[in-house]
Amino acid sequence: SLPVSINGVILDRLFAFSGLLIMSVIVLPYLSLAVFSDSMAHSIQLYATMLVGGGIVMWLVLSRWPASTLLDFLERSFLGSVVAFLRDVGGRVLRPAFLARTMSITLASQMITMLAVYILAQGAGTNINLIDCIFLMPPVMLLASLPISIAGWGVREGAMIVAFGAIGVSNEAALVLSIQFGLLGTAASLLGAFCWFHAIDDSLRRELRQFKQG
Repeated sequence: SLPVSINGVILDRLFAFSGLLIMSVIVLPYLSLAVFSDSMAHSIQLYATMLVGGGIVMWLVLSRWPASTLLDFLERSFLGSVVAFLRDVGGRVLRPAFLARTMSITLASQMITMLAVYILAQGAGTNINLIDCIFLMPPVMLLASLPISIAGWGVREGAMIVAFGAIGVSNEAALVLSIQFGLLGTAASLLGAFCWFHAIDDSLRRELRQFKQG
């Protein structure tokens, strides 16, 4: 049904966003050093501020009272059905074994994304190594995943220009790399869509034959 489909997509997005958030926090020291390479003090201050801010956010999320109050408020809003679904599946989703398997797949998929960007950069002759991609791409993909654009277009390009510009990559090279990556993702999605529509056609034909025989 449509509500179950919508809730499933939201749950998928939450796991993907959580994986990107974890990776972004891990790479913050490298990112801060890249941005403020001329000042170690600024790098340390930035990372300490983000660490304290992240700790406060995690405390609010894990504390029973703020989380329950927020969920109660959201359940009375237009997101009520989504919150009710998350509460219903929370016991199953938050099991350590399930979380470990799901987050492992999420992190592995992000590593494949970084490898794809690295291969595209090497093909274009851009001076970017794999370590740069591993440390710079998580914040870029985190910003691109925000629901403020269509498939991250525009946001991803701006974020990649800023991120790779910090290590000396020109704006033009970073922009071309981002467009290549976006087109590659679109091509892969079209291939999957073709297979999906073909499966739907087969299913409809089977149902039509059954209807005629009935």
